[in-house]
Amino acid sequence: MYRKVVLAAAIALGSASAQAALFDVTLSWAAGGKSASFSFNDAEEAVDVVDLDFIIDQWGLDGFDESQHDAVAQIRFRGVPIQLTYEKGSKLILDIPSLGIYKEFNDDPMGDDAIDQLKDYLVEKGEHEILTKINKVAAQATSFDPVAGNPSSLMSTMVDNIYFLTNSSITGTDRQDIDNQWDLGLRYSSYTTADNQDVINYNLPLAYTFKLDWFPGHRLQFRMPVNYTTVNEDAKSYSLQLGFAWTIPLIEGLEITPAIDYGAAGSAEILTVGVLRALSLTTRYDFSLFGQNFTLNNSLVKIDSERIEYEDDEDIYVIDYDLSNKAMTNGLAWHIALPWKLATQVFVRDTRYSGDALYSDQVTEYGVNFGWSGSAATNTQFFVGASYQSHAKEEFDGARMNIGLTF
Repeated sequence: MYRKVVLAAAIALGSASAQAALFDVTLSWAAGGKSASFSFNDAEEAVDVVDLDFIIDQWGLDGFDESQHDAVAQIRFRGVPIQLTYEKGSKLILDIPSLGIYKEFNDDPMGDDAIDQLKDYLVEKGEHEILTKINKVAAQATSFDPVAGNPSSLMSTMVDNIYFLTNSSITGTDRQDIDNQWDLGLRYSSYTTADNQDVINYNLPLAYTFKLDWFPGHRLQFRMPVNYTTVNEDAKSYSLQLGFAWTIPLIEGLEITPAIDYGAAGSAEILTVGVLRALSLTTRYDFSLFGQNFTLNNSLVKIDSERIEYEDDEDIYVIDYDLSNKAMTNGLAWHIALPWKLATQVFVRDTRYSGDALYSDQVTEYGVNFGWSGSAATNTQFFVGASYQSHAKEEFDGARMNIGLTF
């Protein structure tokens, strides 16, 4: 029975922690004052290692009797301390002080045992919705949550893609006259967080833009960026963004782009998933000053988590982060024309988040791109570049590689 308690805890709560590994559990028994701590980067490893037979063999507790002793599992779940106590007999206690949650479960001889009651309590729709609360805290307290709060999260990459895919030109060309085009790219970054998590992120912006012949200067864009992140080489997360944007010219060189985007992120190793919806308005102004070409950009994004409910038999389960945020990005680019159709772009951008608390809520990026540009009519371009990012959390500071292709 006790082994079921520990395994259920690992399955229901197993995820990332703000430690050197993603998942940490400390087990202790009243018998002999024994305890042991384990760290994992994969929830499945947690299930394999936290095994009562393994622990008994390791500690030499061959005479252990679960009906005579209390047992405690201390878990750090994505920055949230959780304690599970199995009292001798058949009572299981869930204690999450930071969320003000204390709940007791007792075996029911005619129904579910305490373990099943705990699992239902964690995931079923109800007044507490604990996993939703933990998700929200994780975006604030951890440096690697797949959905929000850090540079590789879904929220950050959605805001970046909305800004960059609307402002992909390195030449300052008046885009109101360009033809249909594809935008492909790759952004690579690597950093080590303050809690010693090694994070590698690949972001692939992808979009197709076509002009509306019956509305001169108007363009529609469909975008589908993909994001892939590894934490400590073991835990992998994926995200996908789908968006639609309509660019509207106002005067020569000035245009606005309202857009709607949806994104989903998840990780099997971290055992979390989330969906975000973003409504945005991006403004781009191309102008010349002292014989030089510049572009001034502004992007306003309202981004909210989507609540997903699904039924299994008579139970209703909820997936949600309960986040509502705004992001404002301002940027300036200087376009320098070079011989042989070569071009250089020097840029700076600043993004600030407001709303629900996030682990990192501000980033300033300084960068340069160098590449080849075809005719102004097609805006065909290829560029490579690098940028330096300065974050509200210094652990994220560092260089990022950028590659782009427009045709």
